[in-house]
Formats: sequence, structure tokens, C-alpha cells
Amino acid sequence: MLLLLFLPVALCAQISFATLPILNLPYAKYQASYDAQNDIYLFSNIRFAAPPLGNLRWAAPQPPSVQSGIQDGRVGGSCSQPNRQSVTEDCLFLDVYVPAAALETKVPFPVLFWIYGGGYVMGSKDDYNGTSVIKASGNSIVYVQTNYRVGPATGVC
Repeated sequence: MLLLLFLPVALCAQISFATLPILNLPYAKYQASYDAQNDIYLFSNIRFAAPPLGNLRWAAPQPPSVQSGIQDGRVGGSCSQPNRQSVTEDCLFLDVYVPAAALETKVPFPVLFWIYGGGYVMGSKDDYNGTSVIKASGNSIVYVQTNYRVGPATGVC
């Protein structure tokens, strides 16, 4: 969870550009996708803790394992919940929506860190799109949304 507190610093200090920006974390590199219509970069499905599976199921969060290569955001899932067919407890991922100006100017932008409701029963970061929040701010904030474990897994252990 400490990673979440330092994510804005990591975004400012450790982003490089190849063709798209790459967020370089101590355990993995994540490449953004780009929404040209809204001028927003999206770093999708950034793992922020080890999957709470097996002997980690009821333990304190552990750091994610080191991943080689560049992650493109395609790996990540929604947390277990009764209203979803495909569920997993390997779901501790977050998304970061960054206006292009935040990367180009290197000026600190305020960060809105959003946690969905659902009473620990339902919900997912994937139910929402941060683009509308950034557009409403005039592209002047960084928006972060995260998954968290929402309830007992049925048949997933």
C-alpha cells in the first residue's frame, strides 16, 4: 500500500519515452496507451501487491514479484464477487490516467485517488473510465483507480 502513496512521485521521476511513456517501477515496467482524442495516457493494470492466493490469502500484503519485459496493461483482472462469472483473487491492480500535459511539462498535478463503493460485495475499477473525470477537470488532474478484494471467493483458492 505504500506504493500508492508514492505513485505520484514515481510518475514524475521515472517515466521515459520510447514511442509511448514507460513507468519504471522497482519490480516492473509499464507502458501507457494513448487516447489521442482526449490527450490522455493510461497506465493500465499496474500490479501493486502480490496476488493474495494460497498461503498469502489471509496474510499481510506482500510486494509484487519482479516481472521482466514491458507490461502493456493486458494482464489484470476484477476481484472475486458474486455477480461475475469470471473471478479471481489475483486482482490487485490499479490504473493511472495521466493528461499528456502532466508528462510534457513535468509540473506536479494533483492526484485524485478513487476507490469504488460496493460494500465489499461488488465493483471493480474496470466498471469506470477515468477519462471523463480528467476531461471534467480540464485535463488538470491525474486520476488513479484501484481494485481491492471485495468478498469471499467461491471456488477460487
